[in-house]
Amino acid sequence: MGEEKKYFDELEEAIVAECTKKLHYDLAQHSLFANETKAMQKIRDWMEARSRRIGMYHEKNREAIAELKFIPNSDQLVMEAMLNYDNEELRQSYVVSSLVSMNNKGEMEMFERYEERSDLYKLLNEIVEKSDRKFENSDQVFALFARANFSGNYLPLARVVENILGEGSFRKIAEDFARKDKPTP
Repeated sequence: MGEEKKYFDELEEAIVAECTKKLHYDLAQHSLFANETKAMQKIRDWMEARSRRIGMYHEKNREAIAELKFIPNSDQLVMEAMLNYDNEELRQSYVVSSLVSMNNKGEMEMFERYEERSDLYKLLNEIVEKSDRKFENSDQVFALFARANFSGNYLPLARVVENILGEGSFRKIAEDFARKDKPTP
């Protein structure tokens, strides 16, 4: 009766979250979502400009801007900022304060599993670097991981990983991305 590991658990979560993020971006390109997409980009631009202006453009702010998924009525927020404030600095401040309020009320959505996805992309980039040009980018490697995850057939992926990163590397990945459950009393 000790800790039980769920191998690949965090990796599976990262893959699903990354697929969700990719789907979100693909849907955002559809003409039906053009207004929301433009508004969200304008909001991100204002967030970045304000962060830079006040000297707060650091990793956490960059992360928050990049991970912002959804704001209800984003086009209305942009319109209010444009109509009510006559300069960019005031618009930026208005939008950021509105976002803080929305966040406190739980009205904003961020992309899920940032840390797990970051760890996944470190792994994918390492595989690309060490692949001797077998892979040109991390998206190609991600496709292998996603295919293995959704099909349940990890053997082809394990062969690729072991071939590139060395014997035992696939087991190490399983360990690195395992979730440990605490024992029940």
